[in-house]
Amino acid sequence: MQTVNGAAPAAIGITNATLGINFNFDPTDVTQTANSNSLASNVDDNRDATIVTGSVTIFDSLGSAHTLTLKFTKTSNNNWNWSTSVPAADGTLSGNTGTISFNPDGSINAISPNPPVVTFTPTGGASSQNVVLSLGDNFTGITQTSSSSVVSALTQNGSSAASLSNINIDQYGYIVGVFSNGQSRQLAQILVATFPNLNGMISVGDNMFTVSANTGDPLIGAPGESTGTTIQSGALEQSNVDLSEEFTRMIVAQRGFQSSARIVTVSDTLLQEITNLVR
Repeated sequence: MQTVNGAAPAAIGITNATLGINFNFDPTDVTQTANSNSLASNVDDNRDATIVTGSVTIFDSLGSAHTLTLKFTKTSNNNWNWSTSVPAADGTLSGNTGTISFNPDGSINAISPNPPVVTFTPTGGASSQNVVLSLGDNFTGITQTSSSSVVSALTQNGSSAASLSNINIDQYGYIVGVFSNGQSRQLAQILVATFPNLNGMISVGDNMFTVSANTGDPLIGAPGESTGTTIQSGALEQSNVDLSEEFTRMIVAQRGFQSSARIVTVSDTLLQEITNLVR
């Protein structure tokens, strides 16, 4: 409302960054009557603003968590303003406003800026970082429908600070680290070496072998399809000796020893008889 004192009022600039309002109200053509000297107008018919809010957790370079609030404010049919904010104690944001419009079928028509990049300057010594808001494209991402609205993050590439709590090795040799925040990452991979001539390897004991000049150059590859070899983690290797074959060899060796012992006995007997003949 503006008081009119006998002359046409000047244009009024109305701005509200929170609601995304920025326009000029021009009442210069208004004429004053004797009944009133006040000017009032409802530019939106006293309509309550349609606002959809939600929050997601973001992490700074030190691994500290911060709550980022994302707000969508409807300005007209199929047109919205978006803005983001963080608690004042957490830091400051820049580039944290923009617009988004939808097609009549509820799919995204245009996003400005695209992609939205919010610069977050946290307190506590962490470095400034860019937070990219992937609002989607067409029907992949945010949509405008008549159902209840909710704002949530489907995926994000940040996490809180964590320590390594466990290590697993899969069949393809990948060493997977499990961290205290519940996430897992591939840390390294075990490769397998094969040799053209396995019989040329030299045993050094305890099921260990070393290469020699006859083994050939090693062929190094990842476990799986390239080598035909997989890794079994956490298993104790049992003896790979063929018991039936080894028992057979033992019996053959025993019979050979018995035969040799009998030959020695016969030879001793013959020598004894020759000695008696000489006497």
